[in-house]
Amino acid sequence: MKTGPAGPGTRAPGHGPVAGGLRFTAELIAWVGSAWALWPHSIPLAIGAVVPQQR
Repeated sequence: MKTGPAGPGTRAPGHGPVAGGLRFTAELIAWVGSAWALWPHSIPLAIGAVVPQQR
């Protein structure tokens, strides 16, 4: 398995600013969309999907 240089200024594949922004946007849409989809069926489940859980 070949790996690239591990010095300063190098990033792993898929960890650039554009990829990070797209991933953040996708995660945000999924987070809001899950609550939106659950709301008509179960309000407690919809709230549970949005509120972070303590571990």
